[in-house]
Amino acid sequence: MQRDFVRIFRTPYSERVLLQQAGKDLVSLDIHYILDGHVAVTVVLLEGCGIADDGVPDLLAYIDDKLLPEVSLEEDTLVFSVVRATTVDNYVREQKSLK
Repeated sequence: MQRDFVRIFRTPYSERVLLQQAGKDLVSLDIHYILDGHVAVTVVLLEGCGIADDGVPDLLAYIDDKLLPEVSLEEDTLVFSVVRATTVDNYVREQKSLK
């Protein structure tokens, strides 16, 4: 099944990207572009993503290959930190009626 990268936001030196499959969020990536050419990525495996611990290396290789071709683990220009997250809740400001 196809996986898609969806950019949520970008600043001059960082961005947040979601990895989705069939419209479902699987992984959140916080990508930080360091001035010396290195890239540091925090990979957040979202609850229910279906990625087991032994599947993480393949996931990182996929992210490296598809999203970050200018850097690589083999060249020591790319660093991943991987965490698992449990969603507690979504907090948004209540919208008030115009009536």
